[in-house]
Amino acid sequence: MPGLFQVKELEARKRALAAESEVYRQTLEFELRNIGLYTVYAKHRFSQARAFGPFVVLGMPAAGYFLGKMFARKKRSLLARLMTTAVFGWKMYRKLAPFCRGLFSGARKSREATQMGGGAVMVRS
Repeated sequence: MPGLFQVKELEARKRALAAESEVYRQTLEFELRNIGLYTVYAKHRFSQARAFGPFVVLGMPAAGYFLGKMFARKKRSLLARLMTTAVFGWKMYRKLAPFCRGLFSGARKSREATQMGGGAVMVRS
């Protein structure tokens, strides 16, 4: 008798899995139909935008001109430009100086070792 109960239990589980599979199949069909509708809608929207394409292409230079005028900086004085350049140069020096020092000190040590006859031996401190 225990085997009969196990068979019935497995059959019930099999029916439940089949029903669940059917629900998933219908959900998948619904989602695919939904994606199809969205693609039709997107094609429709892009075809409408394509009709305005030539006007947009012709209007781009004018739009660039007006946007450039709207966001253009006013000319600054020579002193302001020099100060800006000096601050930028100082910041770049502070970022790059450690790298350059390490790069050139390694080359100097290598050159000194070569001149002393050590060949390619580098001395590290």
